[in-house]
Amino acid sequence: MSDAFTPYETGLAYFLERLGQDHPRYVEVLAMEVQLRENMALTRADGDTGTRNADRNRILREINRLALQTVGISFNTLCGFRDTETDGASRARAEALGPGRYAWEPEMILIPAGEFWMGTDCQDLELAGIEWEDWMEYEIPCQQVHLPDYAIGKYPVTNAEFARFIEDGGYRNSQYWTWAGWEWREREDLPYPTQHQVVGYDAPSQPVVMISWYEAVAYCNWLAATTWRPYRLPTEAEWEKAARGTDGRLWPWGNRWDPCRCNISEGGLNQPTPVGRYSPRGDSPYGVADMAGNVWEWTASEYEPGSSACVVRGGAWDFDGRYARCACRDWGFPDNFNYNVGLRVVVSPGSPAF
Repeated sequence: MSDAFTPYETGLAYFLERLGQDHPRYVEVLAMEVQLRENMALTRADGDTGTRNADRNRILREINRLALQTVGISFNTLCGFRDTETDGASRARAEALGPGRYAWEPEMILIPAGEFWMGTDCQDLELAGIEWEDWMEYEIPCQQVHLPDYAIGKYPVTNAEFARFIEDGGYRNSQYWTWAGWEWREREDLPYPTQHQVVGYDAPSQPVVMISWYEAVAYCNWLAATTWRPYRLPTEAEWEKAARGTDGRLWPWGNRWDPCRCNISEGGLNQPTPVGRYSPRGDSPYGVADMAGNVWEWTASEYEPGSSACVVRGGAWDFDGRYARCACRDWGFPDNFNYNVGLRVVVSPGSPAF
């Protein structure tokens, strides 16, 4: 019985969080939690009895009844057990409630379905006074791309959000990692994240950096597993549409360069800023923040067909405004990590987002 209460603790935490302290049944659930803890403590101390077992089942049935009655989700589902009470309907409701229902979920922005202009038009660069360079050829052609709707994180993932993954054992659980990522993590013995010991990179509200693609994917998989929603890295098309909208603008705010709207090298800050520092003046048409500068962000896309390099988007605090353009592409290998690279999440197209 030593570990038996762990899933109940998880389920009760989820239940109380969804219920909210202002709910009239909140105190009642807290009282039943105390009863359940006392029952489990006595059982661990001197063994189970028929009376204790019956009492425990009564408490669990009552918690389950209240959970279904108030938040529409069975207690079994909240604990991570099979949804036997409602034949899957309870889990479906948990998924449909959408992002932001758990404290560790990021704030999400819905990007509606439709076409947008992706890539770079050389004429637009000329009109903006940007001199063409050979590395920009990987941004052409400029073409219309259709995407279904999806939700993207309003901000890059912060140190505080990533800390949840660390504290929950994300670096010790291979189920969150790709095979290659876990092999790399074991081989490198991952002296994870040095930025937590470096002044200037460790504030809770700053975007997490020093994150490899492997770690970014593991974080997304952990987030999906703990929320029952299919979080993942965005494709570069999803990232670019969220950054520029449908009119093909060069930067999230328009076609006129303005170094006061984002954190790039011209600003001279020389480190990441807390997410949202430049909102709303630097936001995209959809209200997505920090899509220009601050940190590069990993995507799920490969840089070239068949390449092992992965695309990063957005520019960073130590790059100039040319790299903060919505269509700018750069790359890194999956095991690369740096003080200017972080991540942002999406919820898969077609899945419940709100």
